[in-house]
Amino acid sequence: MNLFYIINQDLYAGNAHALYSLRNCASLAKTNPGAIIWLLHAGKVTPSEGGLSEFDLQQQPNLWIKKLPSIRKTKGSRGLTLNIVFYASVVVFLSIKARKGDVIITASFIKVLNLLTKTRWLRHQSFIGYEVHELVGLNINDDISTPNKKSRKERVILNQADFWTATTNPLLKILDSICPNKPKLNLGLASTQSSAKDINLVEKNNKAGEHEIAYIGSLYYEQGVEWLIQSWSEIINKVGESLRLRIIGGEPHSVENIRKLIPKQIAHLVYLEGHVKPSDISNHLSNSKMLIIPSLSKGRMPFVAITKSYDYPAYRIPIIAADIPTISSILKNNESAFLFKPENVDSLVDCIKKCMTMRKEDLCLLTYNATKKSEELSWENRASRYWGFIKTAKMATPNNER
Repeated sequence: MNLFYIINQDLYAGNAHALYSLRNCASLAKTNPGAIIWLLHAGKVTPSEGGLSEFDLQQQPNLWIKKLPSIRKTKGSRGLTLNIVFYASVVVFLSIKARKGDVIITASFIKVLNLLTKTRWLRHQSFIGYEVHELVGLNINDDISTPNKKSRKERVILNQADFWTATTNPLLKILDSICPNKPKLNLGLASTQSSAKDINLVEKNNKAGEHEIAYIGSLYYEQGVEWLIQSWSEIINKVGESLRLRIIGGEPHSVENIRKLIPKQIAHLVYLEGHVKPSDISNHLSNSKMLIIPSLSKGRMPFVAITKSYDYPAYRIPIIAADIPTISSILKNNESAFLFKPENVDSLVDCIKKCMTMRKEDLCLLTYNATKKSEELSWENRASRYWGFIKTAKMATPNNER
């Protein structure tokens, strides 16, 4: 059997969704050696076709990564994107490789799902799934109970899929209200252990007077990095000690936009690293005593999975995070992390002070609890659940019901 996983983006762009797609497909291949996994993407450049070493992932013999022809501008730049080129490439490729009973999945690309379900021969012979990572209404602050025109159109396309998966319970609840009888499952995300080195927490906390907080991830507004930068002077004043902030990740144009927000008086305390290969991130955290997730409780953030809440525990550094449902469902306050009220400087400062003054033994217990939780949320465990769900959903969806 073939499983085709299709994303209309550059797989090697370095963003979170691309990395998720790589991890997801690698784990699906590892847990089911009898299936061939095709990861089809619209990238311009593939450094090593099928190579995963730069992402700290092990290559699987049944995983094939294929770059299809596309015309697309780089995100944040000028130019033209012609989706029709990629769409046509997908249909041609599937007409050659796809067989009756194969599974086709796309994640967060509703137009790709529409293409698949509107292509009659594909619809007839394939089992088509959609990974719901977000919804249109969440981005435009739409009232889920009274969807607008865009949301209604999205729901029509969504209902053409044979099955859905979600990444959070709030998303699953919305999907269940759209179509209660559709096969669906909250798979969540998974934690990545292999890219993190065991950093000596006790030794790090013996360095008096050195306090650095690190952020790893994307830089779009809802992630809260802008708020953090703009509040950093106030945070330093209220903590009463000099604090460095290290920001790892982000595309070049996003990094430059963030750089413009840094007040001159604290510019020497803020380090913008830009994109760093996952396998190298630990080396950039050698001076960091805390990791922060400053997500805002706005738009889609209370509904979508926050990748950092799954990945941060692997670094064995105390975590400070915004207290929103999609984070607190993974990280528990005072047990595996310190949670603060979103966009609340005083609440964040209390967490920072708590982390700075807590006994090393208690901090080690905090990071131990977070690590144990992340070990339960492995990619292999998630992939095994995924395969089991696909098998069950197939049995519940006969061809004559499509």
